Amino acid sequence: YLLTLLMQTDAEIVKISPTWKPQAQNAMRRLERVLQRNRLTATLWTRESGYIYRVGRARILFLSGAPEANIVGATAHTLLEVDEAQDVSTAKYDKDIA
Repeated sequence: YLLTLLMQTDAEIVKISPTWKPQAQNAMRRLERVLQRNRLTATLWTRESGYIYRVGRARILFLSGAPEANIVGATAHTLLEVDEAQDVSTAKYDKDIA
C-alpha cells in the first residue's frame, strides 16, 4: 500500500529482518506476490539488485539484521521497519541501523 501511495515521490523504505534466509526472502516473496496480483501495480513494479523493489519512484529495501550482515549505508527516508526487533541485537541496531 505505501509503495503505491508514495509512487510519485522519492520514498525510501528499509525493512530489516532478523535473518536473510528465510525471513527477508519470505518477506520479498510475499511482497512480490501482492504486487503481481494487484491490477494497479502488476505492470508498475520492478526489482533491482535482488533486494530492492520499486513502484514508480518509491522503493523498499529488504536487509538482514543478522550480526554478520553488512547493511551500513541504507537510508530510510520514509519508514524504517524492523521485523521481530527482539531478535535483532541492540549492538547491531545501534551501530548499523539507527
